[in-house]
Amino acid sequence: MKKLFVVLLMVPLFFSCNQESGDANLTKITGIADNLEAGLFVLGSPGGVKDTVQIDGAHSFDFTIVEIEKPGNYYLLSEKDYFPMYIAPGMQLDIYFDKADFMGSLNFGGPGADINNYKVDKTRDFGPVESEVYTKEPAAFRAWNDSILTAQQSLLNEAAKDNANDPFWAQEEGELLYSWAMLFGNYPSYYKYYSEGNEVDLPEDFDSYKEKLNINDVKYLASPAFKNFVNAAIREVVSEKVKAQEGLNRSLVTLETGMELLTNIEVLDDFMLSTITGRMQWTDLSEMTEEIEFFKANCDNEASLAEFNEQYEAWGKLAKGAPAFVFEGHDLDGKLVKFSDFKGKYVYVDIWATWCGPCKYEIPFLKQLEADYHDKNIVFLSYSIDEDKDAWLKFVPENELGGVQIIGENAWESQLCKDYKIRGVPTFMFFDPAGNILNVKMSRPSAQATRDAFDSYADL
Repeated sequence: MKKLFVVLLMVPLFFSCNQESGDANLTKITGIADNLEAGLFVLGSPGGVKDTVQIDGAHSFDFTIVEIEKPGNYYLLSEKDYFPMYIAPGMQLDIYFDKADFMGSLNFGGPGADINNYKVDKTRDFGPVESEVYTKEPAAFRAWNDSILTAQQSLLNEAAKDNANDPFWAQEEGELLYSWAMLFGNYPSYYKYYSEGNEVDLPEDFDSYKEKLNINDVKYLASPAFKNFVNAAIREVVSEKVKAQEGLNRSLVTLETGMELLTNIEVLDDFMLSTITGRMQWTDLSEMTEEIEFFKANCDNEASLAEFNEQYEAWGKLAKGAPAFVFEGHDLDGKLVKFSDFKGKYVYVDIWATWCGPCKYEIPFLKQLEADYHDKNIVFLSYSIDEDKDAWLKFVPENELGGVQIIGENAWESQLCKDYKIRGVPTFMFFDPAGNILNVKMSRPSAQATRDAFDSYADL
């Protein structure tokens, strides 16, 4: 049975097992874990740091998470059992679980337990959305979605709350409401996909669910689902504008439309900042002149401008012509391979992982590139961020990957990911023979733009 999974926002947190509690930015974690054959479990954050927690002879554990600046979701992982805990500075959580019945036994005590026990109840009562739901006809789908929202809101309202004014509860209220809305928004396209291409005939009042929603409701600004809804609402308007007039700068139109529709200054400020910084993640600064100038001219929030300037400066160090940040990794034989080993050649770098679907999609195209440019002055270097080295050691030869294959240390926390601000894979980069940056947001092997870029250099 196919299932769709909701992606939970994960905030990287740093911790140490030895530091004592007492600081407002420390979170003390203690507990009991039964029936762990390996005697350990994992705490961490996808894309961030994590720790392997060892259980003592009494099945207990005791450690401290440090340097927490704001609340966020940490995760508890025991083999395939997974739970996103809510962590905030100063919490002192006591956890119990039995590996033989992970979700059935999981329970929290201490300050912050109310939130986490609510999350446990929500996870137990409401699993992932089954794909068959999207094959329902509109009336049945609406009835199902409405019933889920009602049940979830009842669970939230009845949950024990040590502090009803804790920001988590308002955020969760927004998560429920706007996740419900996004399911309606996704329904037509998902219906078509799961119905093998059939279009759904929507009744005239199908969009009436939007009457409950307000993209300027600052109460829900901390909710990722609310932010996603705001982005989707603005994208819909932007698409109509771009469709009506060719040649528009879509990113600039997005910022302009945000200013038109978002009347709450806090919501607008958050949207503007996330839009411009998100664009910087994937686009060279030289291609963003209009939208950058627009943002700077229309943003009056000093904190947002400071964050923008910090990121702009950081990306400036990765501009074309800047010296590359050096990196290294080990090949299949364990030999150390350095970026500097390829001085005098162009280098096309693929940052990837064996668990990444889009990365694997690009492999045939990358192989073809290597074949077509095998006699050129270029090296194809693949840098894996796999945490499971054995999976990488097995995958590379089984799939006959070519080029130079290396694996880095510390996965997402590797120096390469930090230096080049890697937030997703696959990411491709291109360097010149002198070791300078040509493009750290290079097009993929499947794109014609990659070949065009290669062919534009006579000495390649």
